Amino acid sequence: MNKITNNEIKRTNRNNVFTAVYHARQTSKQQLAKTLQLSMPTITQNLKELEALNLIRKDGFYESSASGGRKAQIIRCNETARISVGVEVLKKRAYIIAVDLYGTPLKQDTLKLPFQNNELYYCALGNWINSFIASLPYDKDNILGVGIAIQGLISPDRTTILFGELMDCTGLYLEEFARFINWPCIFIHDSEAAGFAEIWLNSALNDSLFLWLNHNFGAALVINGKIHQGIGSLSGTLEHMTLVPNGRECYCGRSGCVEAYCSVDALEESAEEPLETFFPGLRSGDGSRLHVWHQYLHYLAMTLNNTLMLIDCDLIFSGALRPYLIQDDLELLKQYMKELSSFPFYEPRLRMGASDQYAAVVGASLYQIIDFLDNGNVFQ
Repeated sequence: MNKITNNEIKRTNRNNVFTAVYHARQTSKQQLAKTLQLSMPTITQNLKELEALNLIRKDGFYESSASGGRKAQIIRCNETARISVGVEVLKKRAYIIAVDLYGTPLKQDTLKLPFQNNELYYCALGNWINSFIASLPYDKDNILGVGIAIQGLISPDRTTILFGELMDCTGLYLEEFARFINWPCIFIHDSEAAGFAEIWLNSALNDSLFLWLNHNFGAALVINGKIHQGIGSLSGTLEHMTLVPNGRECYCGRSGCVEAYCSVDALEESAEEPLETFFPGLRSGDGSRLHVWHQYLHYLAMTLNNTLMLIDCDLIFSGALRPYLIQDDLELLKQYMKELSSFPFYEPRLRMGASDQYAAVVGASLYQIIDFLDNGNVFQ
């Protein structure tokens, strides 16, 4: 068996001390020694090194000591010691956000630049990202990297778009983007990124189906609190399940997909107006809008019932439709689901997500943070 070297033990202890401070948000040397079962001298030495690296900071003292002696010093993670950047690439624009180690937004921006699968676009996008990062009032050496959320299925190594018919970018390599960006980059499927943001905001999330009710429909399957991608990254791609055989055309080239009936684009096309005007009219009781909305919810109920036959879990709604949804909508959707179900005893579990329509760009920024925290990168 390979022996663990002293340097490896020291590195492990340092990572464990930092991780404990990070998750506690506020702690003391005494509490760290108790939690990690390490000696006080070991804790003290690691805290000195973490402070020298600006990863932690001292923040006053606790009000009192349990033993009546010297007050314990408060130790916190320096949340801006590392910064991560997320980008969401859409057909008509791109969003960008910088977040601290806790995922708190620090700055965000929008670029109205239609996507084009060519070098001119990649160069313009890269320059915009570089300028955005340059404007941040933080040490640029502490930028962890850039997560790029895009509407396409991504290879397991996050370097290639396996299926990008919506953006006409199937086969696109990460390098086409990365060579114009000054920091490490990864590709992330936008629905997965949005689902990841939901997990980040709700640590208690376990087995769930995250519904990304955006202009293009998407979903993410969450198993044991983690995104389940599947062998070929196809898990959660509800948008291309056949809902109506030989039905409406889908951008994938087939007909009758969920996308063609349950996306926001499909809803707006049926209503012949945008959400901003559709919902005020709907809430006022307009008959034609009520018909469109009930039809939309009926298609969504069919989709969810089909899915629940495979995996019975909580259903979480987010995306561009999220701000317009009210509890009555969920109750009506639940009613349709129960009417369509083969099991009269079944009670669907539906709820609003904690994330909003910008979940994908936020989620894209979080992957580099998880890599920093979970993969022992604090002292490598």
